[in-house]
Amino acid sequence: MNAVEKLIPYALEAAEQNLAESGKIKKVYNGYISGFGATVIQAGLIPAAANLEKDTDRTKGSRRLIADALLHILEKMGYKDIDKKSLTRTAIKYKEKIKFKNDILDAATALKLAIRTFKLED
Repeated sequence: MNAVEKLIPYALEAAEQNLAESGKIKKVYNGYISGFGATVIQAGLIPAAANLEKDTDRTKGSRRLIADALLHILEKMGYKDIDKKSLTRTAIKYKEKIKFKNDILDAATALKLAIRTFKLED
């Protein structure tokens, strides 16, 4: 079993707790999590985390909920000293650790797969 497969149960739990309403998840969340990995690769982990925590008036769903779901998965992975209120602050704390970056990308992939198991709605 690879790293992402191991995280899928945590990702399903995070999706249910943070994103799902009546068993459905807004389509926009699928877009947010799909873009997160690309943003990490292009801009780096800290800017990607900050972007995920920023909502605007045009935001159709709170990106913050995706950050909360990722923090939930990281906690289940054994990261005990994360800042539960901020993915950005957690990323700053672990900025020197390549393992953290790989773990959060695995968590994002698992969350993306978990979201796709739900019925998506506009």
